[in-house]
Amino acid sequence: MTHQPMKTSEMSVQDRSLAMAEWFPIFFCLIALYIPTWVDLARTIWATEAQAHGPIILGVALWLFWQKRLVIHELPTRPASKSGWTLFVIGLLLYVIGRSQDIQFFEVSSQIVVVSSLLLILRGWAALRAAWFPIFFLFFMIPLPGTFVDALTLPMKMAVSYVAENVLYGLGYPISR
Repeated sequence: MTHQPMKTSEMSVQDRSLAMAEWFPIFFCLIALYIPTWVDLARTIWATEAQAHGPIILGVALWLFWQKRLVIHELPTRPASKSGWTLFVIGLLLYVIGRSQDIQFFEVSSQIVVVSSLLLILRGWAALRAAWFPIFFLFFMIPLPGTFVDALTLPMKMAVSYVAENVLYGLGYPISR
């Protein structure tokens, strides 16, 4: 017999309280771990026009996780997997290296690795599959190095410039590039 997940409306208040009691320490520790990162980002890169979407991405990702909380909680508890613990250690190392060396790319991307590893440790691969979209969405919060962004956007800038020049020249404006 396969395990059929219960609908959110069918869960009792006690089941919801148990879900919150189990996951609250994890959320608290994650928030305590990453508050310095978010504060630094808010003071630096999130204050720029290019990365101002970061807090919005974080807020939406948290909301998406909140929407999946009962589905994930209802999954059967699995024994902690070696891959989960390995990923957890890698995530914490990324965080420590990123924080100590001021490499925001490592520090911010460690959130994805740590959250994924905790889901693997506590509920297994099914939880990771259930939360795939909120985890994927967090990738958009990672600040990319300026040289990478420049290399990625230069062809688009050139194309827009070419089209604008030809359209304006075709309309009789004296323009050159």
